Amino acid sequence: MRCYWDPSRRLEVVFIEAGEYHTSGCERIISTVLGSCVAVCLKEEGSLLAGMNHFLLPAALSEDEFFSSGAGRYGMWAMEKLITELIKRGADKRRLRAKVFGGGSILRLSEKNASIPSANARFALRYLEMENIPVLATDLEGAGARSIHFFTGSGKVEVRRMSKEHDDIQNFERNYLKRLRSRGSGARVELFERRPNP
Repeated sequence: MRCYWDPSRRLEVVFIEAGEYHTSGCERIISTVLGSCVAVCLKEEGSLLAGMNHFLLPAALSEDEFFSSGAGRYGMWAMEKLITELIKRGADKRRLRAKVFGGGSILRLSEKNASIPSANARFALRYLEMENIPVLATDLEGAGARSIHFFTGSGKVEVRRMSKEHDDIQNFERNYLKRLRSRGSGARVELFERRPNP
């Protein structure tokens, strides 16, 4: 995660990568670049509370496997963490609204894993449906990468399709997938931070 000032928009920009998330209680831009990954933008209606995650499932999953397989835990962690952090900041989950982006086909995947981008997109939508969080907008799947700018104050999202070669994104996602898979299905992921006993 890195932060910088955008002088043209006069706003701070927080850039997140795969496996990261950011929440905010003030006006700023949360930005990322998506290939096969998915980003979920959440905003509480009537407040400045907002956040975005960026995740990648390490395997192609059917809908039945989303919440029961070891690979599904990465999407679960990304969603639970984002929602939990917003609630900690004072958000009312009933007023959260979502916009979902990504799941583009840019990696040369084996036939077995060719549907990873689609699985990422379906997982995000299914999770939000189960949590009763309305989805206001989507831009999912298809070819190519996307640049995302989420304006936390207004809830507006600027999506730019990237037409150039995606070598940097491909290399990053390929290496990230290797790291996820090397952790093995037995790796433990904490969905909530532990707090010391009072």
